[in-house]
Amino acid sequence: NGPAQVTRLVLDENGNLVEQVVGDGGAGKISITTTGNPGDSVSLAGGSTIASVTTAGGNAGQVILSTPTLNVDNATITTDTSSSGNAGSIFAKVGTLTLTNGAEISSNSTGEATGAAGSILIQGLASLANAVTVTDSSILTSAANTGQGGSIAVDATSLTLNSATVSASVHN
Repeated sequence: NGPAQVTRLVLDENGNLVEQVVGDGGAGKISITTTGNPGDSVSLAGGSTIASVTTAGGNAGQVILSTPTLNVDNATITTDTSSSGNAGSIFAKVGTLTLTNGAEISSNSTGEATGAAGSILIQGLASLANAVTVTDSSILTSAANTGQGGSIAVDATSLTLNSATVSASVHN
């Protein structure tokens, strides 16, 4: 059993794909893989969300996206913890990644959480991503209490930041 493979996935108009832990068991991972053809894409827009969240002792799952083109427009890809469980990491294996209009890729340890934020890794399908463009959007990891912050790594041939924020922070 591997991840489902699709040619194109579109989440729009507040479409949500959420994995949530409310007990001590860990969440499974969210894995979206396109077939790898040049026209394949994953697009999120209009307030849509892909999220893995824990509010209890179990760990949130990883979010793994593997596609030639990932477009995130006014949408969110996130992992979060508000408990002792850890937030999952986010892996984007892409040819091109475009974040626009307040889009966000984030992993957070919030409120009174003692669990760690996850890491964010953006890389290419085989080696380096061709292009990562972040316009009026953010790539963030943060920890608000005693949880550890996550790291951010962008491995790309071209990285363009236009009114963008890339930040790994701890506030305790």
